Amino acid sequence: MDMEEELTSNKPNSTPITLIEYLKSNTKDPELSNHEHIFKMILDYINRETVPIQRDLDTMLDEETAGFDRLEFNIMQKYPENKAVTRRNCIYIIRNRGMYWKSVLKVMIQFMDLWISDIADSECLEIFAKIIIKVDMLPVLYKHLMKHVEHYNLNDNSTSMEMIKV
Repeated sequence: MDMEEELTSNKPNSTPITLIEYLKSNTKDPELSNHEHIFKMILDYINRETVPIQRDLDTMLDEETAGFDRLEFNIMQKYPENKAVTRRNCIYIIRNRGMYWKSVLKVMIQFMDLWISDIADSECLEIFAKIIIKVDMLPVLYKHLMKHVEHYNLNDNSTSMEMIKV
């Protein structure tokens, strides 16, 4: 195969593996909780075959730039680099509508408990709500919220209550 064929081929660069195999093959950063580790690994798995310059043609909302700037700034101030890098990558992918940005958004919704206080503190709740509505992910959000409501009802868990209140 010549160079041009190789560059334009849609074949993956590596042997395909399942998410479970990928999770098992990675070692956990001791400073990350198990929940944070799984979040990071799922996002890494989504992005493993992505060409960085690929973009979705979906347009950004006008208020997104300032909101994402605030969110990124707050994350850089709040977290050490090893925890901030994954969050900043998520913001970058969604801000730029990078390849698989909707998958990244879905994972963020499913791991909202890691994000909710940062999004609220950065006054980005409405921005994320508009994006979630625009890409028809309300069912994903609803299912996730119901999971937290059920968890709260069973365990009287304050973390779930924070998630539900916001």
